Amino acid sequence: MAPYASIIIPAHSRAETLSFSIDSALTQTVPDIEVLVVGDGCTAEVRRVATQYVEADARVRFLDDTKAPMRGAKNRHDAVMNASGAFIFYNDDDDLLLPWHVETLGKALEHSHIVDTPPVSVNPD
Repeated sequence: MAPYASIIIPAHSRAETLSFSIDSALTQTVPDIEVLVVGDGCTAEVRRVATQYVEADARVRFLDDTKAPMRGAKNRHDAVMNASGAFIFYNDDDDLLLPWHVETLGKALEHSHIVDTPPVSVNPD
């Protein structure tokens, strides 16, 4: 059965914040999720972080794509096409999701086509 939600996290070179972003996705109050880390010509360090999560949690997948033109829209599109969740959420590799993000916005998406929220950025210092 498909998960309730797919959380897509594009990643290129922010290995120092990627784990914060993935952790915030994995600790949602709705545990029935998948997390797709989308490598957009990512660095070896980003690849290492993403691979560690894939090995540790079956809900995480890593799409290790070559660099797409401009800001990687093609790779994000491919991730959407590979997502199996009923709802799709985005999180940048330097942002956090609050623990109830999927639960709260999922309820709104049951009655809407799109819901948007402001991001919370992470600074490792």
